[in-house]
Amino acid sequence: MIVSTKTTQSPVLSIIVPTCDRPDTLAACLHSLAKQPNPHVEILVHDNASGEETQRVITMIADRRIIHKRLPQRVSMRENFESAAAAAAGDYLCMIGDDDAMCEGSLNWIVKMLRRHKPEAMCWRHAAYYWPSLSQADIGFYWLHYKYFYGGWQWNNKQALRKRLLSGEIEGLSEGNMLYHGITSRKLYETTKAKLGGVFFGYHIPDIYVHTALLSVEGEGLTGSYIDVDHPLSVYGISSHSNGTSWYVQSDRDKGRETGTGASSPVAEWKKTATADKKVEYSVLTPIRSLKFHEYVVLNRMVDKAIVRHDEIDHACYIKSIVDETAANLWQLQGFNEAVPVRDYEKQAANAVLAQFKDKLGGDYPAPSFRKQLYDQCWLYNQLCNVSVFPDRPDDVNTAVDTLGALLNQRIGLLPRSLLTNRISQFMRERLKKSLQKAYDRNPPKIPTTIP
Repeated sequence: MIVSTKTTQSPVLSIIVPTCDRPDTLAACLHSLAKQPNPHVEILVHDNASGEETQRVITMIADRRIIHKRLPQRVSMRENFESAAAAAAGDYLCMIGDDDAMCEGSLNWIVKMLRRHKPEAMCWRHAAYYWPSLSQADIGFYWLHYKYFYGGWQWNNKQALRKRLLSGEIEGLSEGNMLYHGITSRKLYETTKAKLGGVFFGYHIPDIYVHTALLSVEGEGLTGSYIDVDHPLSVYGISSHSNGTSWYVQSDRDKGRETGTGASSPVAEWKKTATADKKVEYSVLTPIRSLKFHEYVVLNRMVDKAIVRHDEIDHACYIKSIVDETAANLWQLQGFNEAVPVRDYEKQAANAVLAQFKDKLGGDYPAPSFRKQLYDQCWLYNQLCNVSVFPDRPDDVNTAVDTLGALLNQRIGLLPRSLLTNRISQFMRERLKKSLQKAYDRNPPKIPTTIP
């Protein structure tokens, strides 16, 4: 491994950034962190055998807090995540993607809260930024949920979140996710890893596995004291590099075509490394793209590890949530048709989906056209975009956090929830909407007259 620089202080917080030959998005991600020079933060770039350009990006940014660890040979995404978490030195761990960013002022606030309150974990709402590679108009933009702004923070109870998880009611990775775009204490990390048999990321979709495991594991010395923030502290970047979008459609605008199945595509590379990963079983369920389905599979694997009891899971409700998710995303049917479930619970969930939509089986289920779909949604709902606020800046996630910061009053959003009334929160959300409209009116983006 190559270590470029290192901090001399024992860090309170490690920001872990796994990366793999994505220097363009990594540069913007690290710029957003470099603008928040908190000395109690370690920035660990865990490099999955990338080319020299990644080292050049890190050298260019020259932040003394950055530790660059490069694996000598390519491993699976799961293995890179595993060794990255193990290499972090902080009292608390937070993992973000190399096309993501932390919001303006968030690191100072997080460190202050961790040192003052010493929670076991922290989670928050995300603002999603779609890079220009996913826009037909070549414009990056946010997908904002106004209800996730200006809600303050409060203490949350792990048992309540665990109950929601077991019934299938938990709202994806943004609720109770304590590592990927969330924070977990070292005690919780080490206890969970030990109970999982020494492999922290034990599934080919590592974020779903850990999200489920952290809420499932109980143990001596764990307090279950979580801080829940109803306001964005990070920006969840989504680009053509992202694992999810590259699975559906790998953008290749220079050639004017879309492909996700070629020998050199991200999907093919992901399958190749995942198959070679000897630490976990390669799943025959990879064609299924339902996050709820994989969450259910992982929860049942917690039963196999004696971490959750079978009768604790509300199987009927969970399977219904999988069916409901598929109803809103019918393109997922293709994956259910292709997969060959092995375990009884896998078959039960997959068969429920296929039975519910049997009249639609046998047809063609093309992957969604992400660029067109997101472009339409952007202008339909008048979403925030960088070029309306900073037209002369690079349209990337670094500018995105500055754009969001220019339109927000972060201090209001980070007050204890007990000091915020619904009236105040609603007032601030309405003010945000008005700020967005003013940005568009001041500098409206150029919108193509037709969408292919």
